[in-house]
Amino acid sequence: MYSACWFMGFVNYTLGITLILPAIFLTELFLRDRKPAIAALLALNLALVYVAHPFVPVFWVVWCAGRGIASILTWRIRAEWKGLFLLPVIIAPVAAYHFIATRLIELTPSTPDAAAEAPSMIVPVDYWLQYRIGPLVNGTFLRADELSSTGFFGAFTAGLVLCALLFAFIWGNRRAKAMMLSCLLLVFAASWVNEQYLPTPSGHWLALDYRFYSTVAAICVTVAAVVIARIAASSRPVYRHAIFGTIAVVAVVASATHLISVRAAYARFDGPARQYVAKIFNAESPDGIELPTSQWHPDGSFLATFRCLKLNDCNPEGTTFDLIGGPLYPVRVRRSGTDAAPLAGSLKPDPETAVPPVAVSEN
Repeated sequence: MYSACWFMGFVNYTLGITLILPAIFLTELFLRDRKPAIAALLALNLALVYVAHPFVPVFWVVWCAGRGIASILTWRIRAEWKGLFLLPVIIAPVAAYHFIATRLIELTPSTPDAAAEAPSMIVPVDYWLQYRIGPLVNGTFLRADELSSTGFFGAFTAGLVLCALLFAFIWGNRRAKAMMLSCLLLVFAASWVNEQYLPTPSGHWLALDYRFYSTVAAICVTVAAVVIARIAASSRPVYRHAIFGTIAVVAVVASATHLISVRAAYARFDGPARQYVAKIFNAESPDGIELPTSQWHPDGSFLATFRCLKLNDCNPEGTTFDLIGGPLYPVRVRRSGTDAAPLAGSLKPDPETAVPPVAVSEN
């Protein structure tokens, strides 16, 4: 959750990342059992993923493609090929709805003109290493601001995935091997693509780098944790206590240090951001209010670009989302009042410089 997408304000996309995780494991159950009930649950799960954000299911499709290759490499294709061929049928209703709901309106995907000038559909190796894999390992995408320290947690998450891959090929069964190979294929396939070639709605920013890290990291870390836990459960006590106990302790320490770093960054941002948004609501210039800087937001002016700060309904005109129960935007910002949510105790701004808070409410 505390990733680049969250800091960028991609709230819907963060929800989609949360929902895609059970879709991955329901896919594994369906490939193993091929039960209609599991297929129905998976179809419902994918529909919820799409409702959260229509781009998130793309990563599930990439996962399934990698899972098919992993089945071949681990000699599981004979046991899973029927399930693999049925996966496109399960996602078909979502794909059909997207095509019908977005054609000939603002959300119609189109290939950007920049793709005609791009040299290749995949990014160069040096760019890939420096701007895709490098930040994946050193935690750059997890930094809430320039003062945050996330290198330890970034290195740990990468190490966790590599450990799970190693353990899967030493002690795991063929299913564990296939799942970890799928993680690697997901990382390579999703990180090497040149986003200039991906069709997007006109006027929309894909921000593939942010979405790539947030989604791939969440999927790979979760799958790696499940694989390690299953191997640990079937291992001899001496290995379970020594190797897997050490991993568990380091995981707790890494997660705690990252949460502390994130909370400190939010505390630095909270006070001035409330003043900033209050001035926007009053149509006043926010000059003089300094926000913490980061590589994503070097000057803080990005807050003024959020249309949902000023509009009650942020759904583009013409989308059929409005036909199935009203606007689906998950949060709306409103002025403070008697029912406004209180500030967190340790994040309260200085009383002498505080401005009325801005509360975020559920839709």
